[in-house]
Amino acid sequence: MKRVLVAEDDAPTRSFLVAALTDEGYQVSVATDGKAALERCAEMQPDVVVLDLSMPIVDGFEFLRRRGPECSAPVIAISAAFRREQLQGLPVAAFVAKPFDLHVLIGVIARSIGAGSEGRTTIRSLN
Repeated sequence: MKRVLVAEDDAPTRSFLVAALTDEGYQVSVATDGKAALERCAEMQPDVVVLDLSMPIVDGFEFLRRRGPECSAPVIAISAAFRREQLQGLPVAAFVAKPFDLHVLIGVIARSIGAGSEGRTTIRSLN
């Protein structure tokens, strides 16, 4: 079973993602801020991280700068407040603007897991 870490501080969005990804057959773990996401990522070694860029304590940008080899999963950045151009030079596999189409996001997750290290530095805008 593939593992997904959902790092999202908004409770309704987080719950929606957990339910949808669980229904798709993923093992889902959550973090409500970037600091917790760094810890969970190192602990669980997910296959992919779905990362909200606007989170408390440590935001998504700082998460991307701080994560090390113990958290090397492809990252799909999601945000309503930021644009993909702001991610230039940061290790993300894809960017999905909120509000997002669930089917599109699930497809991006599947492709990111399949891409392995090849998809970790190419930013794709999907919305």
